[in-house]
Amino acid sequence: IGKYAPDSIIGMVGVAGAAPVAAVGGAAAKAPVQKDKGVLIANHQAWGHLDGYSNWRHEGADDNPGVFLINVAAYMSATWYLLVSVLYEVCATIFSAPNIKVSNDRKGL
Repeated sequence: IGKYAPDSIIGMVGVAGAAPVAAVGGAAAKAPVQKDKGVLIANHQAWGHLDGYSNWRHEGADDNPGVFLINVAAYMSATWYLLVSVLYEVCATIFSAPNIKVSNDRKGL
């Protein structure tokens, strides 16, 4: 196991470790803050955060559908534009025909 996971803690399952030493005043000791491991550019590409630069993940949130691969907003917009264009074409076909005349005579009935 040392070859594949040298940082792993090996021991009996369920065995309690030593209790953390309480600080002066009875407060529990805080865990030390860990610095990110790895290269800064790789962390910026993976997480989007790098000091002094904007977060590219927040900037691209509107264009990125995320894990839901179907962009619902794009399909809804396309459906709306299709319905509007079909309605326009129907109205343009009906009301542009020269053979429709509105009159009060009832000859055709």
